[in-house]
Amino acid sequence: MIKILLFILSNIFIMNEVYAEEIYVICTSRNKSWNWLVINNQFVSVNGEWQSQYANINEDIYRVINYFQIEEDKVIEFQSECQKQFGPSFLYAQAAYSKFSGWFLFGKERKLFAGVAKISYCFFTSQQTDSSDMCVPRTKIIEPL
Repeated sequence: MIKILLFILSNIFIMNEVYAEEIYVICTSRNKSWNWLVINNQFVSVNGEWQSQYANINEDIYRVINYFQIEEDKVIEFQSECQKQFGPSFLYAQAAYSKFSGWFLFGKERKLFAGVAKISYCFFTSQQTDSSDMCVPRTKIIEPL
């Protein structure tokens, strides 16, 4: 339990130091095609804050999803604009820093909005070692709740 708490706290501090509070919006599809959301010749950006959602899978594995927290009505507005600009297959509005960065889900108070997400599955390591937990990232489609 202490290892989980330390892991969570370290990620919060890292995310607050590494990641900005403003991020750009991309439009994505289930087949992982994407386009920048542009309105009036300006890349759309949004202010928010980083959050992490943790869930135990079993006694040895837990899941971590990092997401960018914004208001739900903004997500709905971005999703509508994505489909208007790029067609019905561009269902998801997501967060990204650059064309080289990963894509992140938007969320609000632990509710995640649909999109293509990087999920880390982490394995608790032996308490007898000094190593941190091992995490393996996987990309998955997250469907609406």
